[in-house]
Amino acid sequence: FGGESKWRKVVKVAVFVVLLAAGLLTMTGNLNLLQFATGG
Repeated sequence: FGGESKWRKVVKVAVFVVLLAAGLLTMTGNLNLLQFATGG
C-alpha cells in the first residue's frame, strides 16, 4: 500500500496545483478586465 499512498499524495498535489493555477488565472483575468474597463 506504500505505492498507493504515494500516488494518492501525487494526485492531491496535482489537483491542488491545478486549482491554484485556475484561481490565479481567474484573478488575473478579472484584474485585466477591470483595468480594461476603467482604462476605457
